[in-house]
Amino acid sequence: MRKTSILVWAFVLASAAIAGSQDKEPPSKAPTLDRLAGSYTYAGTPAEDEQAIDAQIETAIQSMGGFVRKKARRKLEQVNSIPKLVRIGARESDVTVGLDDFQVTAPTDGTKVPITTPAGEPAHVFFHVNSASLVQEIDQTRATRKNTFRFRGEKLVMTVEETSSRLDAPVKYDLVYTSKR
Repeated sequence: MRKTSILVWAFVLASAAIAGSQDKEPPSKAPTLDRLAGSYTYAGTPAEDEQAIDAQIETAIQSMGGFVRKKARRKLEQVNSIPKLVRIGARESDVTVGLDDFQVTAPTDGTKVPITTPAGEPAHVFFHVNSASLVQEIDQTRATRKNTFRFRGEKLVMTVEETSSRLDAPVKYDLVYTSKR
C-alpha cells in the first residue's frame, strides 16, 4: 500500500514537472523589432494628411474660448507636424525611435526614461512591443502622445494619438511611410 502511494505521488510530481517544462515561452519581441528596424520616408499625400490633422485638432479644441483656443491650436500644430523620416533601431533590450531630428532610446520593458521634447518640455518615454506593433508613449504633465508603428502590407503605418484632459477629443491620425532599404 505504501509503495503504491509513493509511486502515485512520484507519478503526479513527474507529470507536473513535465507539464511545467512544456509551458510556452512568452512570444518574443524580436521578430516585431527585427521587422520594424530600418529607415522610412514619408509616403503620404501632404495636403490630405495635413487637412486630416487640422480637422482632428479642430475637433479636439472646439469648446475652447478665443485666446485659449488659438494657443492650443498653435501648440497642437507644432507637436503634430508630419515627420519626413522615421528611424527604428533595436539593440539588446533597448529600442530607438527617431522622427526627423528627434530621437529617443528606452528599454522595451516599459521602463520610463526622462527626456526633453523637441518643444523643450520635460517628459517620460517608454515603449512596449507586441507581436504586431511597437508602441512609443511620451507622457508630459498635461498630455500623452502615443505613436504606434506597424506594417500594413509593405508600408509602415505610424498611428499618432495625442490626448489631454483639456482636449474635447484625442487628436488621432495615421501616417504612411516606405522603407529606404
